[in-house]
Amino acid sequence: MSDLLRFCAFGLLAFSSFVASRRAGRADRRALVILGWTASILAVLLITDTIGAAVEAIREFARSDGLYQRRRPLQAMVIVFIVIACLAALPALLRIARSTSRVVQIALVLMFSLCGFLVVRAISLHQVDSSLNRHPGLPGLNLGDSVELAATLALAFLVQWTRRRQRDDVNRPRHADVVMLDLPSRNSRVRPVNSKDH
Repeated sequence: MSDLLRFCAFGLLAFSSFVASRRAGRADRRALVILGWTASILAVLLITDTIGAAVEAIREFARSDGLYQRRRPLQAMVIVFIVIACLAALPALLRIARSTSRVVQIALVLMFSLCGFLVVRAISLHQVDSSLNRHPGLPGLNLGDSVELAATLALAFLVQWTRRRQRDDVNRPRHADVVMLDLPSRNSRVRPVNSKDH
């Protein structure tokens, strides 16, 4: 049930991103298309359980090489590295996306953070699993699935907000430019124009 809900959330995000990109400006359009393709790939990976199969293959390789018994310090180091790498890459991401709107920047940061969270979940450190999988979250979901679902739906909301702002910008009436004239006041004396002056 949780996989179906997460798949539908990623599908909604992908659809919303592609639809919103049709009327967006050039910078926003590029960012929204990236969001849409990222959500599509995550949905396919989720429904085909590709990440789970890859993690299981890595586990089998670790067992055959005798690394599985020493996995905890390695997993912890990898998780710390991923968190540090994500934090270090955020300023670069914002610098690249500086020409996009503020809402799209927030959506990109949230998607980037969600991808980092998914990688940490896939690494499957037992302490992380016990915190995310055993603690309850939304009704019928554990904490990890609830965080993932909430972040995906928040992204879809941000994309819809972008779309609504685009619609408002299109429907907003454009007023003609007002030219301010420096007219003389009642008490000022107007000097007649003499033809000799020209």
